[in-house]
Amino acid sequence: MKFLQLPSTLKSRFAKLLLEMWVFPWTGVWLCGKVGRLCKTDNVLFPKARSYHCGKVWKICQNGTEMNQKIFSDKVMQFLTIEFPEFVQKVTYQNDDSFDCELDNPSGQFSMWIATYNEEITFGLKSPNGATDIHTHVSCYEEDIDDCLTTLTKLIIEVKSNKVVMYKNEYNLYDWIDVNRLAQIENKRQKIFEKILWDDKKT
Repeated sequence: MKFLQLPSTLKSRFAKLLLEMWVFPWTGVWLCGKVGRLCKTDNVLFPKARSYHCGKVWKICQNGTEMNQKIFSDKVMQFLTIEFPEFVQKVTYQNDDSFDCELDNPSGQFSMWIATYNEEITFGLKSPNGATDIHTHVSCYEEDIDDCLTTLTKLIIEVKSNKVVMYKNEYNLYDWIDVNRLAQIENKRQKIFEKILWDDKKT
């Protein structure tokens, strides 16, 4: 007896459809791509599972409600208010419930800034010319938001302690770099780059 052979892509879609319609019809749980991560789960059938939605994390709060922008921003603001209150003196809230805050260095030459749009932490430096393209993103999920805030703390302290400095690179553009790495580059090239430390102790 011969069976109908379906293309692998169709078989994959068919399998996901069966899983969604028949195996877990009340939850809408299905497999996402080849990695088999749980998608669109309501965290009832799998209370300890991380939830995904088509490859993008579907953030779930511990009380069973979906993590949204306001809840996320509130968590970050609470953290900053306690740990780094100097940042909350200059806060701007956006229409999507995200916020931006900024802290100038003592000389006012540059600043650190934090934003919470897209339900993630963005941390960066604002250069003397006002550019904000020097930044990094810290993706946060409900299960590891404490880890994200720990990462944010590390980033802030590294700048404040002059372990990370702003400098002008070989293209005469502002960038940030680990101060030890910069020293290695200067030693190798026999060249001193213009740099600005947080406490403004210029070298």
